[in-house]
Amino acid sequence: MKKGFTLVELAVVLLIIGILAGVILRNIGSQPIQARDTKRLAVLRNVSLYLTQYFSKVGNYPTQALDQGNESSFVQELQNQGILPPGSSDLGFPSPTNWSYSPCTDGNYTANHFIFKVIMEQTKTQAPELYKDSYKQSGPPTGWRCDSSFGCDGNRDYCLIQ
Repeated sequence: MKKGFTLVELAVVLLIIGILAGVILRNIGSQPIQARDTKRLAVLRNVSLYLTQYFSKVGNYPTQALDQGNESSFVQELQNQGILPPGSSDLGFPSPTNWSYSPCTDGNYTANHFIFKVIMEQTKTQAPELYKDSYKQSGPPTGWRCDSSFGCDGNRDYCLIQ
């Protein structure tokens, strides 16, 4: 009798190793995406605090609609009010991050509310726990006047309202 492994036994072992490697690589591959989305939420919460400080100083939220294309003017306005230190060049979102800010009113013609939207990498289906605190409607709350094109119903939209 010969000692050794048959071709079938070797194939089964290789198949098991391949399946395990695929599972491990899939989990490892999603870690950077989860980390970037977690950082986006942390930065979003910081921006919310900056905007609250801005409201306390000025009496309204910034009145200009903004996005990542004019982030430097947003940062400059926060610096002008003493909220961000001089030398800050951005809000700290990981690259690439698409975000937008819309000032809103409830009828008194000052920006006394806002919606801040960040586009995440993981979908609401992939990471439902990530979106548990997100505003989920397609438009602003009833009675608010915001940018009419602003919506929060996309599969990767995380919206914070205040």
